[in-house]
Parts: sequence; structure tokens; C-alpha cells
Amino acid sequence: MKQLDYKKINHYIKQVANGNEHAFDKLFEYTYKNMESIAKYYLKNKNSVEDVLLELYKKILLKASRFDIKKNGYNWMYTIIKNLAIDENKKDIKVEYISNSYYEIEDKSFQPLKTLIVEELMSILNDKEKELLYRMFWEGYTIKEIAEMDNVPIATIYTQRTRIYKKMKNFYQNWIKIAKLFVYIVEARIWTQKNYM
Repeated sequence: MKQLDYKKINHYIKQVANGNEHAFDKLFEYTYKNMESIAKYYLKNKNSVEDVLLELYKKILLKASRFDIKKNGYNWMYTIIKNLAIDENKKDIKVEYISNSYYEIEDKSFQPLKTLIVEELMSILNDKEKELLYRMFWEGYTIKEIAEMDNVPIATIYTQRTRIYKKMKNFYQNWIKIAKLFVYIVEARIWTQKNYM
């Protein structure tokens, strides 16, 4: 792993805090390989590397203004990505538990609801965002490969994906409320059938 100059990183972080997008691109390019190596070291599921890196650089954008410039920027980034990787490992354990539990029910009656949710989600994304999702999840291209094909900095694609994820998060928060209501109605119907039939 390449030895990085923390003072250079501190300078980039300070510029990012001042809203300099070019500095963010520079920080990304300068630190990406090292951060990728750290993520791979701590992550059990190597397929989550890009997700963790996305979260790292998103946090830098959001928290750069709170970074103490007198401290070591590299150590700050190292701590963030290490903690993100550990959290991701915990998340994977929870997902594995749920997928092996009785909650994994393939009920065809839920298919229309799933289709409706996907259609509604697609309606809030513009054509460029839909294309990016398609290339990542259906064609299987990585962020780096897409950036190379489009001849743009990797940070640009990360920013686009962050914007998509924010839209998806807001969308799903609303749908969770609907889903809870749906489950309540189903449970009430089952209870009624058991007690009155």
C-alpha cells in the first residue's frame, strides 16, 4: 500500500469543506487505492467494497467542515472506512439470519405489490439515473468501468450514485409505512378468519 502524505490529504479536505469539487476529485484519486485496500482487509464480503467506499466519500463530503485540520487526515479516513467495514460485516450477519428464518416467504400474492414498488421507483429517476442503475446492476459494470467508458472521473459516477441512493432511501421510507399498513391488514384478515370462520 502506497505511503500517503497526510498534510496533502488535510489540504484537500479543507478545500472540500470550502465547497471545492475539484479538490474532492483530487482527494478521491489520491486516496482511493489505499482506502480500497483497507476496505478489502476488513470486509468479509468483498462484494461490499464499492458500497463501503461510496459511504466513506459521502461522509467526507458531509463532514469535511467538522474535520480538525490539526489532526491526521489519513488516520481520520482510515477510522471511518474501518468502522464502515465492521458495520457492513454486522449487517451481512443480520441479512443471513433473516434469509434463513421463516420471514423468507415466497408468496405469489406479494408479486403485484413488488411490481408496483419497482414501477413507482423508476418513475422518480431521470433517464441518466436509470441508465446508471441498469449498467451497475443488470450489466454488472463497476463504478470504475463506467467512469472509464464515459471518460469522466470516478468521483463523478460516485456522486451520481449517491444522488440515486438518496432518492431511493426517501422513496422506500414512504413505502415502508405503506408496507406496514399492508402487513397489518393481512394479519387482521388472518385473525378474523381464524376466529370467525
